This record gives sequence, C-alpha cells and structure tokens, in this order.
Amino acid sequence: MSERVRLLLIAGTDEDALLLSRTLERSGFEVVSRRVDAMDAFEHALAHAEWDALVCDPDVLPASDVIGRLKGSGHDLPCIMVSDTPNLFPPLALIQAGARDCLRRSELARLAPVIESARQESAARFELQRVRDSLRESEARYRA
Repeated sequence: MSERVRLLLIAGTDEDALLLSRTLERSGFEVVSRRVDAMDAFEHALAHAEWDALVCDPDVLPASDVIGRLKGSGHDLPCIMVSDTPNLFPPLALIQAGARDCLRRSELARLAPVIESARQESAARFELQRVRDSLRESEARYRA
C-alpha cells in the first residue's frame, strides 16, 4: 500500500504539476495535489486545507514572497523549490530563508527522499512539542 502525500504545488502549468506528481507516484506515494499559480490562490489553499509539503517553482511566484507568506501563516510545512532557470535563485539564500531544499528539474529523483525526510522531521517536531506540553501540564499540576 502506498503512502499518501498532500502537495500544494506552485507551478506554471498543469503539465509541470503532473510531472511532479508522477515523479512521486513512481516512488510509491499516493499523491493528492492542488496546483496554484497566483499568490492569492496560494494563500487560500494554505488557509483552507492540510498539506504535507509545498513544492514551488520560483519562476511562477517569487520564492522570497512564498517563504515569507508560509512563515507568516504559522504552518509547519516544508517548502521545496524546483526550477530549471539558471541563477534564478541562490539555493543557500533560500535555504537560509526557510526553504527545505532546492532542486533542478533534472534532479527530481531526489524529490521523494526530500519529502519523506521533511515529513519525518515534522513528525518529530510535533512529538517533541506534545511531550513539552505534557511536561508543562504535569509541572503545573505538581505546583498546584
């Protein structure tokens, strides 16, 4: 049985989105996705659905704007940049700004491992927060 992944895709065309989805399906994922190509559609999709990862083509929407809006939303969602435009984005600067990874289309074989790793890290952060919350509650009961 395949593992389900919910992707929010910022892509210029349906064909680009299909390429990303099929790449992940070949890696064993069951992909549920939504493609957006405008900032208002991105913000709406982010606010009204649960996503496992964001895959963004910085040729479609400015990467810095996408990362900024994602951070401002409070969602713990890995953002993966995928582009073929040379020198469009400096990967180190984007990773420092909050992108999880930056890939060229010729490196799409790395997409599934990057998403799986990001999902595992997110689950670990969630569990750590749950343990911290439980500890705080326990300490509050002890003090009372």
